[in-house]
Amino acid sequence: MKKQWTILPTLLCLLLLSACGGEETGTWTPVEDFTFSLEAAAGVGPDTELFDPGDFDPSVINDPDHTYNPKGWLDENTVLCTRYDSDSYTNKEMVAVTLDGQVSLLDVDIDTYTMVTAQNGVVVYAGYYETILNEGVTFARWDGDESLAPIHQFEEGTAISFQQFFSPDGTKAVMSWIPEVPDTDWKVRIIDLETGDYQDVTPPEIESDEPIILFSHWIDDSTLLITASDMLPDGYTAAWEYTLP
Repeated sequence: MKKQWTILPTLLCLLLLSACGGEETGTWTPVEDFTFSLEAAAGVGPDTELFDPGDFDPSVINDPDHTYNPKGWLDENTVLCTRYDSDSYTNKEMVAVTLDGQVSLLDVDIDTYTMVTAQNGVVVYAGYYETILNEGVTFARWDGDESLAPIHQFEEGTAISFQQFFSPDGTKAVMSWIPEVPDTDWKVRIIDLETGDYQDVTPPEIESDEPIILFSHWIDDSTLLITASDMLPDGYTAAWEYTLP
């Protein structure tokens, strides 16, 4: 499934929110002459596959009553999918599907408006409204059977849905988010997916009179690109590389 890059009204609503600076333990390096685009800020392109199905062929599933959408790899032989009733496109569920088409229903309650993605056995899911994640973003690890063991959960706050959460090696995750709405500051939360420990970091001082949106994605396993923009034509943009301590 290809990501659609349309600036929706709900994304623009985030412009009511602002960001400020703070002391950090990592290293911030300004990126000069950064040209803002949603693709560059989020680390994906308009034609980028958010999930590479590789050897997975959904046609191996013998289930005409449901529609399956692959979301990420749980292990080298198993793909996480969401499935719906084919007639009504309702009753959304998470399932593990093997390469030979064996399907296991995961013991997780989700609904039609749940964003789901996965990498290397770690699943991220959250309620969403168009581009906005607004209900308890959860990171959890597949147990190899029918359950997900929680690693970390955001019990409050708001984030954007088009984020590249996982580091390339799958040991860490990042999410730009707002703890409260409105009148609060953007944070970048870095999560250790092995322990569940996390650190919230804030960017250097942002020199803009307009509210901004903060984006983050991994450059490599120890470096993030953090981009701040007011999303206005010819408006403010700043970008930094953040190197983890």
